[in-house]
Amino acid sequence: MTRRCFSYLVTGLLLLAATGQGWAQNLSYVGDLASTRAFMADLAQLYQLQGEGEISVDLTTASEALRLAAAGEVDMGGTARSADETNAQERRATMYPIVWDALVVVVNRQNPIVNISIAQLQDVYEGKITNWNQMGGDDQAINVIAHDDPGHGVDTNLAALLLGRPNAELAATSRVGNLEQLGDAVAADPLALGVATYSSARKMPVKILTLEGRSAAYQTIQSGEYLLFTPLYLAIRDSGPNRRYVRNFLKFAGGSDAKRILRRNGVVPYADGLALVSRQLDREQLLEQLRGD
Repeated sequence: MTRRCFSYLVTGLLLLAATGQGWAQNLSYVGDLASTRAFMADLAQLYQLQGEGEISVDLTTASEALRLAAAGEVDMGGTARSADETNAQERRATMYPIVWDALVVVVNRQNPIVNISIAQLQDVYEGKITNWNQMGGDDQAINVIAHDDPGHGVDTNLAALLLGRPNAELAATSRVGNLEQLGDAVAADPLALGVATYSSARKMPVKILTLEGRSAAYQTIQSGEYLLFTPLYLAIRDSGPNRRYVRNFLKFAGGSDAKRILRRNGVVPYADGLALVSRQLDREQLLEQLRGD
């Protein structure tokens, strides 16, 4: 599988001259686009700038990141979904939530629609709503864009929240490989609709719809007012050879400097949104009501 490497590393000799310290340990990371953009690319850069060590950062899919991390082939895997407990290989990974993000509906900027309800969104992804006029728009077919990877983090979470089944297939008229391609497709098509993470969508040339009249934002994600909040994870293998240094990174990711970076990226540091853990059951019941289950 093709992976693209982020070039966020500062020349080692310059950092050594500035700090007078050697590297603690080189670590390897692969992750999906959502988690890499939301937290890992910037945290890896900060980790190195503070003299903690180097982290190589590569892109892949959520499924592949989980596989590689569970097998110990990389030190850390970034994913927008938790491990699939029905998958024996993924169960070997230990999941550490790093931030809270949210799922947002994105459409072309020319689209007159500004809000979508949970029930409407469910009907779109069940194939019951297929025309924009069913939501107050023009009489045009909706081009629903989803991902071609059945284990994609965004689509898995969306299926779980909307349909109650994380492995349910989402109705779609076209499919793409990652969030960047989804953003490009929506930006180019006035009839398109897709779902992305908030941290990714806010950098896309698209319109983000309000959901049940609520806008996604740092404050509404942290409070749980925006209903489709979701954690992003690091997957590791507890018996990995670099587990001591991985734990050091996890501690670093919860520090004040790291939290400033995360907030700037529009995501909520996991410890700052602990109230969302207890809100998930209430959220599930509310989503069932809004869906009309």
